[in-house]
Amino acid sequence: MAGRRKPRKQEVSLFPFLDILACVIGNLILIITTVVLEQVDTKPVAEAARLEEVKEETEREQARVVELEQQLDALRERSSTATAALDAVRRKIEEAKARKQAAEARVKPPPQAPPETPTDLARLEAERARIEEEIKKVEQEIVERQRPPEQMIAVLPGGAGNGPRRGVFVEAAKDGLVIHEGDEPWNVPTASIGADPRFKALLDGVKGDADSIVTFLVRPDGLSSLGAGQRVAQAAGVRSGRVPLPGGGALDLSGARDTGTKGD
Repeated sequence: MAGRRKPRKQEVSLFPFLDILACVIGNLILIITTVVLEQVDTKPVAEAARLEEVKEETEREQARVVELEQQLDALRERSSTATAALDAVRRKIEEAKARKQAAEARVKPPPQAPPETPTDLARLEAERARIEEEIKKVEQEIVERQRPPEQMIAVLPGGAGNGPRRGVFVEAAKDGLVIHEGDEPWNVPTASIGADPRFKALLDGVKGDADSIVTFLVRPDGLSSLGAGQRVAQAAGVRSGRVPLPGGGALDLSGARDTGTKGD
C-alpha cells in the first residue's frame, strides 16, 4: 500500500515585509538627511558665493575705470591742443587790434560837424538857390550895362511895281534862322533848316501866295544859315530875296510889313 503522503508545509512570503522595511528605511534616511542639513551652517557657502560676485563686479569696474582713464587722457591731450590753437588765435586778434589802433592814431579823421536836420538842409538849399539866382541877375545886369547901346535897324519897304507886295521876313543869324511871322518870332537851328516842318509849311504858304516873297534879313555872321535857307527855298520853288543888316541891333519891321523886297 502506498504510503501516506506527508502534509505540505505552508510557505510564508517575506516580500511584503521587505517592501515595507525598505520604505521605512528610506523614510528614516530622508528624515536623518533633513535633520543633518538643518544642523549644517550654510552661511559660509552663501557668503563665499556673494564674495565671488563682488569680486567679479570689482574686476568689471576696474576695467571700466581703466577705460575711462584712457578716454580722459585722450580728452586732455585734445584739450591741450585746442587750448594752444585758441591762445594763438587770441594773440593774433590782439596783434590786429594793436595794429588797427596804431593806424587810427596815425590817420585821425577830422572832427565831423553835427548832422543837419532835413529842415535845415531844405532851408539852406532854398537859400543857396536864391543867392545863385541873384548872382545871375547881377551878372546879367553888368553885361547889359557894359554892352554898348545898339541902334534899332529899320527895314524899309522895297520898290514899288508889279512884284510881290507882302514880305515874309526871315532873319539869317549865326545859329540859324529867326522867322518873323506870326505873333512871336520863332527859331530854326542851322542843322534843322532842311527838315523843320514849320519852316516847310511856311514856304508852302508863300509858294501858294502870288503876293508873298521870302525876304532874308542877313546878319554879318549869318551867311551859313542864309545859304541853307536859300537852298531850301529854291528847292521848294519859292521866290526869295535878301537884305544885308548893318549890325546886331533889334529889327523894326513895322514899316515893311505891307510890301516886300524884290528877289535878286
